[in-house]
Amino acid sequence: MAAAGRRFLTSAQHIFAAFVGRHAVPTGSRVTRLRSFICKHSQRVPFSTTARRLRVGTFITTSLVASRGVAFWSSNQSDSTDSTKMAEKDPQTQTKTDAEVIEEADRLYEACKPLELYEFLLQHKDSNNEEVLWRLCRAIRDVAQMNSTLAARKKELTYEALEHAKRCLEINEQNYASHKWFAICISEVGDFEGTKKKISNAYVIRDHFQKAIDLNPMDATSRHLMGLWCFTFAEMPWYQRKIAAVIFGSPPTSTYEEALEHFKKGEEISPGFYSKNLLMLGRTYLKVNDKEQARVYLNKLLEYDCKKDEDKRALGEAKQHLKGL
Repeated sequence: MAAAGRRFLTSAQHIFAAFVGRHAVPTGSRVTRLRSFICKHSQRVPFSTTARRLRVGTFITTSLVASRGVAFWSSNQSDSTDSTKMAEKDPQTQTKTDAEVIEEADRLYEACKPLELYEFLLQHKDSNNEEVLWRLCRAIRDVAQMNSTLAARKKELTYEALEHAKRCLEINEQNYASHKWFAICISEVGDFEGTKKKISNAYVIRDHFQKAIDLNPMDATSRHLMGLWCFTFAEMPWYQRKIAAVIFGSPPTSTYEEALEHFKKGEEISPGFYSKNLLMLGRTYLKVNDKEQARVYLNKLLEYDCKKDEDKRALGEAKQHLKGL
C-alpha cells in the first residue's frame, strides 16, 4: 500500500511539474511552496488507507485550484460553463425595463403573433406598470378570440384578463386604457355569468367607457366600444328589458342613432382601425334603413386585410349582410 501511495504522489508530482514547468513561478509563491511540499513528503506519507489517499488527492486538487484557478480532477468547470451558457440564453435572466417590455409587446402585436405576445407578457404579469398590464389584457383577449381556443380555456382566459384589468385601475385610474380594458373584461365575463349579471353590470361598463373617452377623446377603440354598448341596448329584446327593469327599475336605454355617432367618430379618428367597427357601421345603417351607406361600409370589409380570426368572422358576417341587399 505504501508503494502504491508513493507511485500516486510521484505521478501527481510529474503532472504538477509538467504544469508549472511551462509557467514562470515567482520564488516564495504558493505554487513553489506546494512543489517543495510534494517533493519533501513524497517518501514519507504512509498510505495505509483509502481515506488517506483521498485526503491527499483532495489537498492537491484544492491547492491547484487556489493557485492557478484550474481543477484537474473536478467537473465543476464544465458544469459552471454550461450553467453560464444557459443563463445567457434564458431571456428571463435578462431584466427588461418597462419601456423595453412595451416596445416588444407592441412589435409582437403589430406582427399579429398573439400566442407569442401572451407568453412574453405573462412573464411580466406582476408588473406595477398599467401600460404593461393593459397590453397583457389585450393579449389574453386576442388568444381567447382565436378559433383554436377551446371554450373552457376561453373562460379561464377571460377571468384571467379581468384580474389584470382590476390591477390596472388600482395602479392608475387616470389612464384611459385602464378604464377601457376594465370595461371590456367586465363585459366579456358577463358572457359566462348569464343575462342578469351582464345587465347588472351595464351602467358600470358604460361609465368606464365614458371615462376612457373623457381621458382620451382621440382613442378610436373607446368610441367603438361605446357605440357597441349603445347598439346592444338599442336592440335589446323585450324579455331582457323586463330583466333590466327588475334590476334597475329604470333600465339602460339607447338608440341606433347614438351608436352610429360613436362608430362614425371612431372611423373619423382612425379610418379602418378595426374590422368590427366597419361591420357595426354597416349593421347600424341597416337598422336605420340606410342601405346605401350600409353597403359602403360592408364593402370596405371586402378589402380589409384580415389578419386575425376576429377579422375573418367580421368579413364573413359582412358578406351575409351584402347578400341581402
